[in-house]
Amino acid sequence: MDASLEDDIFSACIGPGSDDLVSRDLIGRALSHAIRPLALLQRILFFVHPERVLLMRLPPHLRRLLKQDIKVVRMQLQSSRFNYTLTGVPVTLLCGAPGSWSGLLPMLGLSDEEVRQHQLCFAHRAEGFASLAVVLAKHGSALRTLRVAVETQEEPATAAAATGAAALLISVLARGYLGQLNSLTLADAGGMRPGGASFLAPLARSSASPLKQLRTLRLSLAGSSARAHLGCLAAFARRGGLQSLRSLTIFGELEDAKVEDADIAALLRAILSAPRVPAPALPLSRRLPTPGA
Repeated sequence: MDASLEDDIFSACIGPGSDDLVSRDLIGRALSHAIRPLALLQRILFFVHPERVLLMRLPPHLRRLLKQDIKVVRMQLQSSRFNYTLTGVPVTLLCGAPGSWSGLLPMLGLSDEEVRQHQLCFAHRAEGFASLAVVLAKHGSALRTLRVAVETQEEPATAAAATGAAALLISVLARGYLGQLNSLTLADAGGMRPGGASFLAPLARSSASPLKQLRTLRLSLAGSSARAHLGCLAAFARRGGLQSLRSLTIFGELEDAKVEDADIAALLRAILSAPRVPAPALPLSRRLPTPGA
């Protein structure tokens, strides 16, 4: 099941309706004469150039907005190659229904200083989020600070696509594309999740590359997948995936998510007992919701 999480966004975006890809995309039009059926053409293009297929699945007005966001992200990531500050320019990606985006930002638990600093923030549904994940894979080798928030309070098919898009981004991390990442914030706002699966599953695979430069990890957890998230991170940490971690913060609706102290303890043991890693002085912060918040 873990190996197919990314396929949920793939399945949601690949279908028999390929008229736009043939009529609007020059490469799609050129290849359509040689590759049949068109569903096969879409799958080939998705493998080689996924943002082309994802863009063609969007309405024209959203397509223009996503193209602008992709351009901004690409330009910023390319310029950041020459920025050697510790945090660089943070990139924040929000995935969820349009009405949920304003509620996702507070889940990141940013300080006033972090809110005021120069940063890039993009909010999209599954197709746009997956497109930006691909852009990060191609141009994000110098990215140092990444913040991600995912919400799946939608119908099952849409929720599966959002989970798949989030898993696609995590697979970018697991394949070692963001090798300079120093700070990572992951927020799960809960919602429907296929089989209660964790979109962090790519990190639990034996092939996952360690995040050698990651110093700060912040987790904001809610919903039924919270324990699965911690389990995936523990499996990743046991193989030395978090070997340079110095600060771990876990907060959110942990009691509602049925996260127990034993789950957090298992993650800490995995981090501290990882092979070839000196035991760091790891500050752990577990923030509980403020009454009335």
